[in-house]
Amino acid sequence: MYSVQSVAVTPIQKRGRKEYKKYGPSKTKRILPNSTKASKRSQHLLRVRVLMQLGGQCESCGIKDMRVLHIDHIKNNGAQERREVGRHHSMLKRVLSNPFDYQILCANCHEIKHTQNME
Repeated sequence: MYSVQSVAVTPIQKRGRKEYKKYGPSKTKRILPNSTKASKRSQHLLRVRVLMQLGGQCESCGIKDMRVLHIDHIKNNGAQERREVGRHHSMLKRVLSNPFDYQILCANCHEIKHTQNME
């Protein structure tokens, strides 16, 4: 199960491990981690931080599987905020700075909420 509480982060995963490869006698070359991998890792860790700060489970049904958890705008102003702020990393930082405007819903509860708002 991929619950928010079960994600363990070591200090090496946080900073990115520096690897060295030997080239001949006493010559070493530093190999930097792939920037795409580092970016994905930092974005994943930021998402985990946001989910933990917001409670780590769906507000409606209580599911904790982080693969299905969505961040929901309580005031239903998500489209406007995405136009102003952008998506992904900048949006997650905004959630961290102002957590009272957001809640966690699983995919099913999120869809139910928006379907009920349309009626």
